[in-house]
Amino acid sequence: MPVISCGGMRYQEKWQDVSPEEISTQSQDNLVLNNSGSGIILFNYAEPLIYHNTIVGNGFGDSFDSGGSGISIGSMGHEKVQNNIVVSNNGGINTLEDSNPDNHHNLVWGNVVNYVGDAAMGEGDLLFDPRFVDPASKDYRLRADSPAIDAGVATPVTVDYAGNPRLFGAAPDIGAWESLLGSPAVSVYEGGGSLPKVFALRQNYPNPFNPNTTIEFGLPQARYITLTVYNLVGEEVATLIAGDRAAGTYKVTWEASGSPSGVFFYRLTAGDHSQTKKAVLVK
Repeated sequence: MPVISCGGMRYQEKWQDVSPEEISTQSQDNLVLNNSGSGIILFNYAEPLIYHNTIVGNGFGDSFDSGGSGISIGSMGHEKVQNNIVVSNNGGINTLEDSNPDNHHNLVWGNVVNYVGDAAMGEGDLLFDPRFVDPASKDYRLRADSPAIDAGVATPVTVDYAGNPRLFGAAPDIGAWESLLGSPAVSVYEGGGSLPKVFALRQNYPNPFNPNTTIEFGLPQARYITLTVYNLVGEEVATLIAGDRAAGTYKVTWEASGSPSGVFFYRLTAGDHSQTKKAVLVK
């Protein structure tokens, strides 16, 4: 799949004399990087499908009124904008005028302004650092602790930027790359009383839950750790553990009767290690 770094991606107005491919098409699995204008600009009445793109560093040569964003949406559009990572742009998602895009399950973070104009946070949107492998070296694959893993919604896209199949885990990943790990954290430890061999966070159970759920993790060596729960917009909801723990396997119960139904993320941190998983509270 291409790297789009010269002029961005432009979709024309439906009423102009252009071919159907220019009007209503599908943009997927692109790295849209460092365009002076908008990374992806959707002109009036355009209806493309914008899925699984990683959009970084765009729009700093334009004002918001002229676009100047990771994704700019013109008037009266009916775009589907889903499962995109929109990071470190001038504007994040910019709706220029009255439009009706179907925007949801995007990760929007670290832009000068995340939502511009009439744009608003969509269902399933994340406001977290995507935790790229090495953005300084333009390696925009997802680290094992990325909140974008398993956080997307089903689309017609079947392969990622590298040609790997989508859906290694419970749901598609957000962005152009699908993590081959299958979940934000991999739990690997021996049973029978043996100490864990790696730092490991397990999926909570039950999940979905109401109101109690169990979180299990393993430590291969004694560390100071934190186990923290966040809501969908990155606000801290609860700190379940903050202190020194010996090597071993632990189970912690989160009692969430004081929290509303919704999607939460719990993050285990120990020194340089950090892993995150998603929990769903349904009341």
